[in-house]
Amino acid sequence: MKPQKKYLFVVRAYNDIDHFTPLIDYLLRNNLAQVYFFSSVHLRYLFPNENLVYLEKTYGLKPMYLLENTGMAWLKWLENINIQISLFMGGFVLPLKIQILTNKILGISYRFFQKKYKQQKYTWADEIWNMTEPDLLIYDWVSPDKFPYLPMTLLAKRNKIPVVSIPHGVNVFLDTDITYKSQDHVKKAEKNRKEQGLNFDWEVAHSESNADHMIKRGVEKDRLVVLGSARFEDLWMKNQNAVFNHQKFKHQAKNNALKIVIFPNKLLYKGKIPEIRDLVIASCKVSKCVVIKPHTRGMKLDFLRDLIIKYDIKVIKNNTPSSLLVDWCDVGVVWGSSIGIQLVGKNKPLISPQFVHDNATFFSKYLPKSQALDLENYSQLLNQIKIDKASNYSDEERLGLLEEQVYDGDVTSCVAKKYVDFFNKISD
Repeated sequence: MKPQKKYLFVVRAYNDIDHFTPLIDYLLRNNLAQVYFFSSVHLRYLFPNENLVYLEKTYGLKPMYLLENTGMAWLKWLENINIQISLFMGGFVLPLKIQILTNKILGISYRFFQKKYKQQKYTWADEIWNMTEPDLLIYDWVSPDKFPYLPMTLLAKRNKIPVVSIPHGVNVFLDTDITYKSQDHVKKAEKNRKEQGLNFDWEVAHSESNADHMIKRGVEKDRLVVLGSARFEDLWMKNQNAVFNHQKFKHQAKNNALKIVIFPNKLLYKGKIPEIRDLVIASCKVSKCVVIKPHTRGMKLDFLRDLIIKYDIKVIKNNTPSSLLVDWCDVGVVWGSSIGIQLVGKNKPLISPQFVHDNATFFSKYLPKSQALDLENYSQLLNQIKIDKASNYSDEERLGLLEEQVYDGDVTSCVAKKYVDFFNKISD
C-alpha cells in the first residue's frame, strides 16, 4: 500500500481560502491526503474567517504563518503594531486624502518588514520543508519567485516536487486586456521565471476562457490544465450550511424594501467612477435597503464616502461572508466579481451593469436579460425585480454559465475530484 500523499497549501487572502477550502475539505473528508496549511501573510489579516474555523473544528487543521519562527523580537513587536493599525484603519471609509496618506504609510511599513524578513536566513523554509516533506506545493495565482514564496519554491525545485498554481477566484472578464495598463511587464516576469527555472510546473484554469487569458500573459499551453471551480460547484455550495453553522446576515429591511447588495470591483479593471456613483444613487432611489461589500483584496470606497453617509448605506467588511449576503439579498449587483456565480447557482436575481466599466463579462454573454446597458435600463431592471421577486434569467442560461465556467463542460462531474485526480497524477 502506497503511503498517503502530502500536500502543502499556501494562502494569502480571503478569496484564496474560499477557493482552497472545498479542495482541502474533499481531501480530508475522504482521507485522500495529508494536508499542511500555511499563510504567506500574518494570520491576523485572515481572521475571523468561517472557512478556517470550519477546517479547525472539523479536521483539527489550522493555518500557520510562514514567517512565524523567524525574525527578532523587536521586529515581531513592530509588525504586530503595524497590523493592529492596518486592521483598525481598514474598518473606516476615510476621506480620499487621508486614505491616500494612510495607504502610503502602511505600504512603506509593510515593505520595511518584508525587507527585514528577507535579510534573515532561510532556515525557516528548511524547517517547514523538513517537517512536511510535501509531494506537492500549491499556491494561488501568485509569483512563485517573490518573497516569501521564493525560499519554498527553491526547495521544491531542488527536491523535484511540482509547484502548482490554482485559482483564487473566477475570472469573469472575456477581454484579455482587462486594465488600461500595458501587460508587457506580466509577460516579461513570466519569461524571466521560465529562464530562471522558477515558474510553476502546472497552472490550473477554471475554464477555457480563463486559460486563454493565461496563455496571453505568457503561460505555456503545455503547463496549463482546465479543471473548473470547486468553490462554486453544487457539492460545496450545499455543504456551506455546515461551514457557516446556519449563520444569517441580520440587517432589517424597513417597509419590505428591496434588499440590494452591490459587489463593486476594483477601479483598476476599467472602472468608471462617475457611472458607479450614479448606480449607487439610482439604487438608493429604488430602495432604502442598499448594502455594499467591496472587493476583498483591499478595495477602498473613498470615492463613495459622501454617498454612503448621505444615504446611510451599510458597508460590509471582509469578516462577513459574501455567501451570507447572497442568501439575504433580493438582488445582487455584480460586474467584476465571481460572487455573481453564487447568485446564479442559488437562482438569485442578478444585474450586471455594463455601463460602469469598459470590459466585457461572461454575465452579459450568458445572462443577456440581466445586463444593464445604461443607468435608465439599470433602474428599470431593479424595479422589475422588485415586482417579480424572481430570477431574471432562464434555467437554460443559468446552466450554460455554470457548465462552462464552473464544471468545464460537464455539469455531472465532481470538480473537487478532478483536482484530486490531477494532484495524484502529477505527484506520482
